Amino acid sequence: FFIRKMQHKWRAWLPLTLLLWTSGPGFSLHQVSYGPERLQQGDLLTPGSTPRGIVMLIHGGFWKAGFDRSLMVKIADDLVSKNFCVWNVDYRSVGSGGGFPETFRDLHLALQWLRTPQAAELIGAP
Repeated sequence: FFIRKMQHKWRAWLPLTLLLWTSGPGFSLHQVSYGPERLQQGDLLTPGSTPRGIVMLIHGGFWKAGFDRSLMVKIADDLVSKNFCVWNVDYRSVGSGGGFPETFRDLHLALQWLRTPQAAELIGAP
């Protein structure tokens, strides 16, 4: 898995869709690939202190390509400001290699990634 850790203060290096984040310092953003496909990736936001829990965000898009995790930026921002760890994921949708059953497999793989040693290290879990 490819993991790249970025601190919030390095905002200029983030992809354009992530420039919408408006929180102040106090969280870290980790861009993670949870599988081999281009769209099997997500943003793991970890608060500056021990998280209250983990929330996995799954964006909508009514089964069409062109919608991504940037739809969930404001919700992710709100959750991390309330001291939750946020796993905001992308997946293959119809028109971009997804559909049934691929989209569901991607989401299952994203959920399973939270149980990996890499996720535990980034989240700070034992």
